[in-house]
Parts: sequence; structure tokens; C-alpha cells
Amino acid sequence: MQRLLTETKVGKVMFLVFSFLFLFGIGNAKAQQSEIQKIDNTFQISPLRYDWVVDLNDERQGVVFVKNNANVPINIETEIQDFSVNQDLQNNTRFFVPNENHPLKAYDVINWISVDKEPFRLEPGEAKAVNFSAKIPMTAPTGGYYGVIFFTKKPIEEETSNAPVQLNVTTRLGILLTFGVKGKEPINEKGNLAMFSPTKKVFIDNPVSFNTQLANTGNFPFKISGTVDIFKFGKHMATLDMIPHLLYPDRVRSIEDLNWDFSLLDIGKYEAKINLTSEDGSVIIAGSTTFFVIPWKLVAIVFFSLLILWIIFSAGRMSGKNNSKNNNEKK
Repeated sequence: MQRLLTETKVGKVMFLVFSFLFLFGIGNAKAQQSEIQKIDNTFQISPLRYDWVVDLNDERQGVVFVKNNANVPINIETEIQDFSVNQDLQNNTRFFVPNENHPLKAYDVINWISVDKEPFRLEPGEAKAVNFSAKIPMTAPTGGYYGVIFFTKKPIEEETSNAPVQLNVTTRLGILLTFGVKGKEPINEKGNLAMFSPTKKVFIDNPVSFNTQLANTGNFPFKISGTVDIFKFGKHMATLDMIPHLLYPDRVRSIEDLNWDFSLLDIGKYEAKINLTSEDGSVIIAGSTTFFVIPWKLVAIVFFSLLILWIIFSAGRMSGKNNSKNNNEKK
């Protein structure tokens, strides 16, 4: 009878432990799902950028597709501005219309770009192709030049059979235009790995992420791409592809899309090797770093498994002692 009661208690403990792990796993999955951001798609443009390498006196043509996904009409206005990248390692851009004191006003991108600035109206579901052109001056020095065409959705009232509908939110979307101008000065494409390290030394939960900073130390913008390969004791475990990123001259760019999701049993020390190459192969960047993975779920399972084995062992010993005591009393 005593043994039966002990086994029943052990069974209850095991049930509670595994129920806790199962429910916690479900709760964690739901929490991750709730982090998905909702995106407002009532107004969109595409593509989002043009990156051109150009010679002096070149002329380029482009097109932007603007679509109204709302169920009411909208008005669209266009505007051209310059943009620059701040040196703060976060790739923050500053949009502006230069004044007379702008040091390169003579080569200002706003003067290169032509687009129809007349406002236009889009009915629900309607799309429009907006053409533009860019003319590179004959005297522009070698280097990078940057502009943006903004498309602004203006508030509009529409009378319906029921009541007036008011779109009172002004949305502005822009297409970035970057020009790598080959002027009379020599082109100097150079870059290096300013930083490559894990965001923490030990990861107990996904994802493994890296502090990656790439520096363009030359005078010309260039795109660079490549891979980060993950190794464990020399064995290749995973490859992370880095999509092309544009590096601006005399700027350091942070790369934030290199993440690795490990599995439950991926425990140990790892080495990450980064290998990047510019589009024309003139710039090669490489480096490596190490980190540790100790999945907390695996640790929790091992801990609770050992706890359960200890409870079973202790209950068995207690049951054996009770049986021995009962046998001695009968004698």
C-alpha cells in the first residue's frame, strides 16, 4: 500500500513537470507570434531605390510604380530632396533641400533629377507609373551623390451616400537614388571590417546575432555581399547569406540582418567566419569570431530529468526502507 502511494506521488510530479514544460513552450511560441508587426499597405511604391554607377554627362531613366491600396481615392504629390548618411554607425539618413551655403551646391542631385511634380489622383486600387530622368553634369568630381524622390499621400475628403470620409493621415514614401560618379579624379575603392563580434558571448536562446560594422575608407560607393559561415570544432554547421549592402564613402555601416537560429541540441563553442566581396571584386573583407551556445530549453530538460530521476530514486529508497521495516516488524 505504501509503495502504491509513493508511485502515485511520483506520477503526479512527473505529470506536473512535463505539463509545465509543454505549456511554457506553447506560451513562448504565442509570444513570438505576437511580435509580428502589422504593416499598413494602403499606399505603396516600388522599387525603393536605384543604385547607378555613371560617367560624366551620362543620362539615366527610371520609373516608380505608385499604387493606392485604400478603398478611397488619394492625392499624390512629388518632391525631390538630397539625402546624406550620418556617421553614427546606425545608417541614419538626413533628407534636406540644400541652401546657398551647401558646399557642393553646384553638383547638387536635385539639379540632376527631373520628374513631373504635378499632383495626381489615384482611385481605389489604381496604380500609376511615374517616369523620371537624371542627367550627370560634365564637371562633377569623382564620388558618391544621393537624392530621393518623395511621394506624399495628401488628405482628401470624399462625399459618400452616407457621410463624408476623411483620410487625415499624411504618408510620405521615398525612392532613394545613389550615383557613383566616375569623374576626372582616380577612383579609390577600399574597405575594411571595423567590427565583427557576437552581441553576447553565450547564447541561451535564439537567435545568435553579431555586431557587424563595415567601413568604406575610399572615395567611391560600392556594394558588398557575401556569407558568414558557422563552424563547430571545424565542422561546417550553417551559412548566413548577406544580401548586397551599399557602403558610402568615409562611412561605417552596421549590418543587422546576420542571425542564426540554432536547434535544441546545438550546444558548445562555435566559430563564425565572415567573407565579403564587392561587386567588381576589388574589395575583399574577411574576419572571424567565437561564441558559445547553451540552449536553456536543453538545460531545463536535463535539470528536470535529473530531478525526476532523483525523486524516483529517493522514493524507491524510501519504499525499500519501509518494506524492510515492515518485514522486520512481522518477524
